Amino acid sequence: MKYDLNAIIVHYGPSISSGHYYIFIRYALNESYKFDDEKVAFVQEDVVLVAEAYIMFYSKRDESSLKPELNKIDDNDSPVNSSSNSIYSRIHVQYIVVELSVLI
Repeated sequence: MKYDLNAIIVHYGPSISSGHYYIFIRYALNESYKFDDEKVAFVQEDVVLVAEAYIMFYSKRDESSLKPELNKIDDNDSPVNSSSNSIYSRIHVQYIVVELSVLI
């Protein structure tokens, strides 16, 4: 059984109750984005892999496919497209949900 890393929450600061949280989300193989407050930026995989993770999110790999279920998207989706059907919107919603659950 194999797993794919889909997202990493990183905490930066002196303690859990003070500091700053941001998240890396994997969009596709070798394509990840950093969500930091209202900023979204493309990051290289090596940046993600050396991050000091606070929480890591994995999905079980579908052995019949090369991509995990989370990463199956339409070919026309673009992370910079701001339409409600874009992968950017879907990732942004996931980020907000994860950020809120960490704060609770």
